[in-house]
Amino acid sequence: MSKIVLSIVCLLFVAGCTPVQRSHYQTTSMPRVDWPVDEYTKIASRTGQNHVSGQCFLKTRGGDVKTCAGNKVMLNPISSYSTQFVKAVIKQNYGVGVELGLVDNRIYNYLVEVIADGDGRFSFYNVPDGDYYIYSTVTWEAGTGYNGANQLQGGWVFKEILVDSKSRNEHILTK
Repeated sequence: MSKIVLSIVCLLFVAGCTPVQRSHYQTTSMPRVDWPVDEYTKIASRTGQNHVSGQCFLKTRGGDVKTCAGNKVMLNPISSYSTQFVKAVIKQNYGVGVELGLVDNRIYNYLVEVIADGDGRFSFYNVPDGDYYIYSTVTWEAGTGYNGANQLQGGWVFKEILVDSKSRNEHILTK
């Protein structure tokens, strides 16, 4: 009887040491909204007089600050097209599990991107007045403690902003 109990205990111990296979996130495919010609026609000018600047960062649980240093920071006029991206990818689940359809290349006539400096600071020049989304990613790897594996931490940071000559166009992007 003790051999049976010992065998069961050993079996449970070995089973407890076996790594669990985690399935990948299931993805949801979502078609993009049609290109809103009327909305982008109203964006009369692609250049303006405004300077938009700021910094992107997140704090770890331990209080360390991680920035978007070297990452793209995007300035995107608010439209139904850009709002779909923000809601589906950035706000809802930080890009995990959502696949949007192909990008309409016309967006590149309006989307402006810069690379953040070593402190996660960015600047956009000659920005026309208007409502914009500004966003980037702040990510880093952290040890999981299991077999020396690392896990990606962080995610998207974004802000909805109004740009005009009367506003202070300096923004902090964090959570």
